[in-house]
Amino acid sequence: MSKVKLSAKWQLDAALLSRPVDLTALVTMSKSTPDKFTEDDTLHRLVKLLLNEKNKVKSDKDTKLDVLTILANVAGAGSAGNALARVALSNVSEWFDEYISTEESDPSQEPEVSFLLSHERNTRHPPTHTLPFPPTLM
Repeated sequence: MSKVKLSAKWQLDAALLSRPVDLTALVTMSKSTPDKFTEDDTLHRLVKLLLNEKNKVKSDKDTKLDVLTILANVAGAGSAGNALARVALSNVSEWFDEYISTEESDPSQEPEVSFLLSHERNTRHPPTHTLPFPPTLM
C-alpha cells in the first residue's frame, strides 16, 4: 500500500473545519516542502479566509501567527514562493492595520516586523525564514 501525500489545499480545507482553525500540519508542510504552496491558491486562501478574519473563534492570534509563519517559510524557499507570498500579502485587509494600532510596537521597525517580534515568545511554530517586508507587487 502506498502513502498518499495530501496537498496544501486539501490540508487547509480539513483545517478549516476546526475552531479555532489549527494550521499545525500546514506549518510543518511549509517547513519541509514549501513548494507545495506554489501549486495552487492556498496562500491567497490563507490570507483571505484566516489572516483577514475578524472572528476570533475562527481565526485567533495563534492561527494568524501560523499564517504568517507559513508565508515566511514559503517566501524563504525561493523566488517563486517569495513572489507568491508578496502577492498574497498584498491582500491583507484593514485587520492588520487595526491590530498594529492597538499593539505596542517599536516605531523604528516596520509594523509587520513588530507584529512578528511581539508575538515570537507566544508562537507555537517559529518561522524558519523571515518575510521580505514591506510586501510590494513587482
